[in-house]
Amino acid sequence: MSTTFDVFPSTAVFPTFDDVLRLSQVYLKGALAKHGVTKEFQIDVRIQKKEGDTITPFLKSSPAKWNDDEYAWFVIAGQNGGCDAYYHNMDEFMSIEDWSEELLSCQKAQKFEREIKKCLNNGFWWCFRRSAGQLAITNLAYGLIAAAFAKLTDGFIYSMDSAWDYSLFPAKADEFLDHYFDPNCKDASKGGWAKDCWDVIKNM
Repeated sequence: MSTTFDVFPSTAVFPTFDDVLRLSQVYLKGALAKHGVTKEFQIDVRIQKKEGDTITPFLKSSPAKWNDDEYAWFVIAGQNGGCDAYYHNMDEFMSIEDWSEELLSCQKAQKFEREIKKCLNNGFWWCFRRSAGQLAITNLAYGLIAAAFAKLTDGFIYSMDSAWDYSLFPAKADEFLDHYFDPNCKDASKGGWAKDCWDVIKNM
């Protein structure tokens, strides 16, 4: 089973890969310090082809977008695994109409309706996927990477498959960071999972 975070930007100005890595690293360092972890972990990224996983050369100073036949592979240096990220045009997998039911049924989405529509009209979004069996540090980091994209584009984060407590979505980056990976999450299953991950991270 895999879970995903979607990031919908409110600006058409793309952050660079360097921007994303730098802010993701700040978020990771802060989360680790909050839980008393002093060991340092470094987030990195490469671009790979969907077919064959061959690595595509790119500049980290370039805008953080890639082709349809590629994906970004975010990793923790020196650790196995990672999270894959996809750049989509809105009409490929999602449209404003797809949000109609969510806007009708989700009170939090209704509060964000004007901003949601602004972001959706931007025409593109990113999806960050964590597959089952990833390391605990990757489980933590992929949400923080998504938050970095959201913060840098003044966008919002959403999860259609309950990657975290569904009641918190949609969320801006700062709100998401206040709650993400909290063992005291009111969704007991998410909180328990986060606690187990933190126990592993503290002993890495």
